[in-house]
Amino acid sequence: MITLSGNTLRPATILDFIQICGTRLEEIANPHNTDLTRNYLNGTIPREWGSMKLVNMVVEFNQLSGVLPPELGNLPRLERLLLTSNYFTGNLPATFAKLITLKHLRLGDNQFSETLPNFIQSWTSLEKLVMYGSGFSGPIPSGISLLNNLTDLRISDLKGPDSQFPQLKSLTNLQSLYLTGNNFTGPLPNWIDRPDYT
Repeated sequence: MITLSGNTLRPATILDFIQICGTRLEEIANPHNTDLTRNYLNGTIPREWGSMKLVNMVVEFNQLSGVLPPELGNLPRLERLLLTSNYFTGNLPATFAKLITLKHLRLGDNQFSETLPNFIQSWTSLEKLVMYGSGFSGPIPSGISLLNNLTDLRISDLKGPDSQFPQLKSLTNLQSLYLTGNNFTGPLPNWIDRPDYT
């Protein structure tokens, strides 16, 4: 496990940072958990991280930028991917469809573009999906109704044209539902008044 969150370490580029101890992060034996939260790191995520055995990858509240490397889709055991509050751009790589072990994904407060990808329906293990002001455009893909393990769904401020409210009736495990500023039109679905939402 590597946990270095809540610091302001120098040098501030992520490539230099992960070599502070004279080694590359991907060469450390079995680094299953990496938490670099709130270190004000800049630069891009190294593509070499796709060859690691990560279960948890947390790089929130930094100044990372650029597109996410497709190689991250080669992490067969990844359960938590937390990228909130950086400057990531582009779209989610198509290889992310292979991240079928994901349980917790946070992408909010970034500068992504294009529409939310349809392949999110592949993340059937997902329990928490949080996208506040991520930069993505709607609509929310209809395949989200297949994510039956979701307990927490929070998507806000999607760009793009008006769209129908997503069909989420099948998500019977939902405990928190937060959908604001997404340009929904039409009637509110009948199932939305289910009393067990918080």
